[in-house]
Amino acid sequence: MAISYDGCGHYKHSNVFYISRPDNNGHIEYIPVKEAKALKNPYGLDLFYVTSDIYGTDEKRPLSRAGSVTEGMTGMKLCNKSDLDACISKYGIDKVNKLVSDFVEKHGFSPRYSRPDEDKKELFPESDAPSEPKSVLLTPLFIDGNFNRDGKRMRFMFYKTVSSVNATYNLYISASKIPDKDYPQAGNDKYLIFALVDGWIVPCNATEYDIEKTTLGHISTEKLYGDFEGREKYYSKLRANCSTQNEIEEAIKAQIQKEKEIEDGLRSDDSIKAEFLRKNFDYHISTYLEARDNNGRFPDFIGAVFVGEVENCKVLADKKRKEYEQEREARRAANAEKERIEAEEKAKKEAEEIKNAEDIFINGGTITDGRMVCTLADKYGISTPIKTRGWILNRFAKCVFDGDKITVSYWKGKSNTGSTKVYDIIVDIKAAIKNMM
Repeated sequence: MAISYDGCGHYKHSNVFYISRPDNNGHIEYIPVKEAKALKNPYGLDLFYVTSDIYGTDEKRPLSRAGSVTEGMTGMKLCNKSDLDACISKYGIDKVNKLVSDFVEKHGFSPRYSRPDEDKKELFPESDAPSEPKSVLLTPLFIDGNFNRDGKRMRFMFYKTVSSVNATYNLYISASKIPDKDYPQAGNDKYLIFALVDGWIVPCNATEYDIEKTTLGHISTEKLYGDFEGREKYYSKLRANCSTQNEIEEAIKAQIQKEKEIEDGLRSDDSIKAEFLRKNFDYHISTYLEARDNNGRFPDFIGAVFVGEVENCKVLADKKRKEYEQEREARRAANAEKERIEAEEKAKKEAEEIKNAEDIFINGGTITDGRMVCTLADKYGISTPIKTRGWILNRFAKCVFDGDKITVSYWKGKSNTGSTKVYDIIVDIKAAIKNMM
């Protein structure tokens, strides 16, 4: 392959950038990239980076992500633009140069060098290229999930028109350069779509890819198996008829390919997408009508747009909000009253338990609750050290009052010792009760 040189002895190249990838036969395939820019660097390398995700014809997975740095002689991806210096520092420029020379020796130069007179404008003529979509100011129905009461406008771009025998929708996407999805599965999975209805931008809550994934899978299942249960039965029978794991995997792979072929054949049929959207919007309409006519709880603004009653929906929404706030206030008041009554009953019960315990201290009987001993000590201001309080709560079993005789029993622990301090506290509690009588 003849390579040209410029006047300074350097390899001559065109202004077209290529990325390389192996094809199904292991040969290197070169793909020209329009959305790319040269990357100046101190390493003497011919580098460029792509400015947006590059997809192949299957539109499933990007060949190269935005910001990916590629070497120009080979079309090999090196790293992300932000990681270039770290990459060269880690592997060394000599290793990178060797990778380039080994690639060129094995596969030759990319068309950027083998066709140095090629012109990007000839490869991507402006007349054939689609014009950059223009953004327009439109009024979204919702902003941050709330109804756009102030009528604030935002920029959107026309996406496409989808039609069926029952409905036609003009669809738009956000004009933002930042996709709605961080990890799109395909070229049509980057931005959520909206329908322009009666001057409002109405959310469809899905990308075009989402709609295809939902609808086309159902259609292929119905055509091949009748329903999802039939699909499960088919695959179960398929597995049973195969004798080895490899046969099972190959049979399943072939059947999935049949499903994919049906789905791919329908992917361009926008009437399917229009019908999906119509059924979704019909649900919103019925929800709004339920709120308007039958006191339903949710005045749906999307449904209101389709019946031309956004202003009425605002009135309904304000009414429902006031009703909800009144219900919430009533629940709060009821809960507060319930808590007050429960607190009074608890306090009354505790007061009765304390009175009964005081009667036992004076008139005789048995106390079996260590917590009551602590409660009485606290009531009458009798000092109870923390260690002693812990002993009472964990080891105290009972205290028997028989005239002036007091007997304290406790559960044995590791030390198997009682507490003389507890006895003193109980005596002090009895004396304090007597003084208060």
